Amino acid sequence: MVKSRENYSLSPISSGKDMFHRFWRLTWNRTLAVNLLVAIAYYVLAELSRRLASTPNDVTPVWPPDGIAVAAAMIYGKGVLPGIGLGSFLANFWAFWDPQSWATLLLSSLNVLGISVGTTLGTWLGTGLLKHSLKQRHSFGRVSSTIKFLLYAGLIGPIVNASFGVVMLVLQQTITWQDASTTWITWWISNVAGIVILSPLLLSWNDRFQLVISPHSSTPRPPKPYRPAQGNQASLPEAIALVSLLFVIAQASFWGEQSLAYMLVPLLIWAAFRLGQLGTTSVVLFTTTMAILGTVRGRGVFAEADLNSSLIALQSFIIVIAFTALILLAVLAERSTANRKLETAVQDLKAANNALADHTVKLGHAARLKDEFLAMVNHELRTPLIGILGMSEILNEGMLGSLNAEQLDAIQNVGSSGQHLLSLINDLLDLTSIETGQLKVLKSSVDINALCRASLDSVAPIAAQKQIQLTEDFPDSLGIIHADSKRLQQVFVNLLSNAIKFTPAGGQVHFIVTPSPATSRLRFSIKDTGVGLSESAMEEIFNRFFQVNNQLNRSQEGLGLGLAIAKQLVELHQGTIQVTSELGKGSCFTVELPHNLLEFPQPQCVKLLANQKSPYILIAEDDAVSRAVLTSYLKRHNYRLEIAHDGEEALAQAAREKPALVLMDIQMPVMDGLEAIRRLRQDPAFQDLPIIALTALTMDGDREKCLQAGATAYMNKPVQLKSLLSLIQSQTLTPTDS
Repeated sequence: MVKSRENYSLSPISSGKDMFHRFWRLTWNRTLAVNLLVAIAYYVLAELSRRLASTPNDVTPVWPPDGIAVAAAMIYGKGVLPGIGLGSFLANFWAFWDPQSWATLLLSSLNVLGISVGTTLGTWLGTGLLKHSLKQRHSFGRVSSTIKFLLYAGLIGPIVNASFGVVMLVLQQTITWQDASTTWITWWISNVAGIVILSPLLLSWNDRFQLVISPHSSTPRPPKPYRPAQGNQASLPEAIALVSLLFVIAQASFWGEQSLAYMLVPLLIWAAFRLGQLGTTSVVLFTTTMAILGTVRGRGVFAEADLNSSLIALQSFIIVIAFTALILLAVLAERSTANRKLETAVQDLKAANNALADHTVKLGHAARLKDEFLAMVNHELRTPLIGILGMSEILNEGMLGSLNAEQLDAIQNVGSSGQHLLSLINDLLDLTSIETGQLKVLKSSVDINALCRASLDSVAPIAAQKQIQLTEDFPDSLGIIHADSKRLQQVFVNLLSNAIKFTPAGGQVHFIVTPSPATSRLRFSIKDTGVGLSESAMEEIFNRFFQVNNQLNRSQEGLGLGLAIAKQLVELHQGTIQVTSELGKGSCFTVELPHNLLEFPQPQCVKLLANQKSPYILIAEDDAVSRAVLTSYLKRHNYRLEIAHDGEEALAQAAREKPALVLMDIQMPVMDGLEAIRRLRQDPAFQDLPIIALTALTMDGDREKCLQAGATAYMNKPVQLKSLLSLIQSQTLTPTDS
């Protein structure tokens, strides 16, 4: 059954191609048809060459039929070798047959058969070596493929052909052994020239129009889409101009007396850049045809009295032109391929960058959602702790009445549990900041003595509860250090807390500070008389979630994050942290920080005179529990208070009452605290007003936002009321006792 035309796609080339395909479908034996077509083409071109391009001595300087043979073998494979042999036999039979007798006819026929066998074997050897070396389809778009084509098909294959031919001529006594070498060279060069001129052109036409159908398939091979070469961009006027110049120069050089052959080289380069493979091989064919026709007629630059010299000069010119054109085409094609790959790579890179940008946007959105979630969870967890820790501190100080020992112990347990929960929240938030690379320090001038004593004060209740003696050993005036006071206090409190945690009751914890002016380093050492650490534990002590596995530790609480966070914070201060320990004798953690000793002016609190009123403080807070804690504590310290429930109300109260200080919550309805702070700072009357931001927003960047908005100071909720009182007293006059 013959398949319809719609069963395969055809390029819209011409109606002649459609006729060719219909003929092909009707042919019973396609292999036989291909061989017959090749044989006919070989014979016809051979006759044309003899009639048009032979010298008076019947020498053909270029043998184009071998170009057909090589092209056919490259396209169809070894199945076309019989057609090549038949074509060669027919082409040479009429040139060398001897009909004087049946014996001479038979002998001359055997000689012609030997020549055709040589042509067939030479073509098979050259194309076979080429295909074997390439391991893929041949292409003139690669320099390596072009060089292999010229070597195997163009140079090695014709050796066999010329050798068989010369031997047959000698055996037939057409030439003598003395003339064999000269004849062999002429034969070989003519075959080489025919192959390098015609084979690339035929292969280019095949690649261009895809007219070839495999003789072993039942249907035509689907044509590949035509992709013009990078240089194939010449317009019609440009192509006409090139051909015209080529004709003029070739006419003057090969048919006239002008030595202008060298001017063909720029035209050849022009063709290679602008006309592509098909155009350039056509230009080479046109140029060499003009040279051959002129030379065999005794005209042009290659015509000499000595025929052999004339032929060698012509053949050398043809081979050089053809070789140069093919190599130049290959180089340009590789450059074009490299440019396309580069463009593709650039497009892929742009696509990857766009995808990465989209992914980055999505990651940024996810990160913002995570930060918002953490901020919300942080706020919601801290808000209840304000009431728990604040009220426990007020009760512990006896501000709401005296408590008996049992009640005081219960309140202390409540406060201790709240502080532990707060430390866990802080550790988890710091861990998140470490993993995202957002853990930062905000350095300022810090009083070293005040920092160390504040750290000791923070852990003093825990030490007293365990009956552990806290001692300090540092000079009275250490000066200042450029650091983040909040983060350094976090480090020291963590180290002191761990020392207390792992020291049995009745033990000791020492806090030693040693300045070293010579090295501009400051050493903070925290020693204990606890259980100590093993060698393996010391190697992992600063790893996240690591916990010492001993009997005391089984009853201790914590996530194992404190020391990992402390190490990060110390390194952010360009410092180091180390540990030395001995099991059963205790441990020593040492922190070294860069330090320049400077005197630090101590703030002084000024007492109000008896006839002066107590400072007026505006509390802007929407949470009822937080308001209750702050008002209860500050009233006990003789401060006058006004309450605002949101930012707008705070602005109105400030304008009316002119407070000495504002405690501003950040997350409030109607107007948030940041906007309220900005509005206050815009009023010249409140340019110097102390504003303390009190907020449960403790994510990275929250402190900077508050300070940039205009806050004087920033404190995390839940605040330690004593620390808040000290900060208030540093910003205002201290009220007298009532």
